[in-house]
Amino acid sequence: MKLSLARLVVIAFSAAALVACSSAEGAAEETPVEETGEAVSESVPVGTILRATSAVSMREGPVTTAARIKTIANGASVKVLVASPNNGFYRVSHDGDEGWVFGKYLSRADAPSTSGGSYSTTKNISIVYQGSCSFLHRCDSYSRNLPAGQVNWGCLGHGDVCVDSEHWASGPSRAYCGKTVKFCKGSTCTTAVIKDVSVSHDFEGSQGVFDALGIGYGGGSTCSNTYINGDPHVTVSY
Repeated sequence: MKLSLARLVVIAFSAAALVACSSAEGAAEETPVEETGEAVSESVPVGTILRATSAVSMREGPVTTAARIKTIANGASVKVLVASPNNGFYRVSHDGDEGWVFGKYLSRADAPSTSGGSYSTTKNISIVYQGSCSFLHRCDSYSRNLPAGQVNWGCLGHGDVCVDSEHWASGPSRAYCGKTVKFCKGSTCTTAVIKDVSVSHDFEGSQGVFDALGIGYGGGSTCSNTYINGDPHVTVSY
């Protein structure tokens, strides 16, 4: 059977496109990065909340060749299901799914992130107290129907675990999502991962952030009475 020159060109182009597509899929696979000092690398108690320090794959087994279940977003929280790691992977749960995540991409939720160590912008702000996890779960229309202990994070677009002592914050817009920012009050500083978007376009902090800065807070028994007990003026670097 003879094929016309045009037909041969089409076949060759299709084959090249298929190879390119396959290469692109391979590039999307999880690429190991240099391990940082905060990365989890030893046994941790079952139930510990860990934080993803990068977008990371959850896999069906403790090897990089295991099938990917999902991608966990940078800054998302996962719960440890098995105390000891297997081949550097931890068995965790996230948003109803269970699987294995490589320890290089995890840190304890209350540990400052090691990413974003240099900042290009620093400015003075009045930080806003976002409220407790219970307050957010009860008072946010997108969160109140989620399982207890979860809130709907604006940066993730779905429900995830909320821990009051964790250092997280809301940013003025989605452009800040996933960033690690540094808050300072005088010589006292702490870092936080932006997990939510502020409806008032402010920087809002968790209880963990306020505790680290030594700023008092209160309220939350109703959906309109959270308050700051102290001077809210801080600097934020990002």
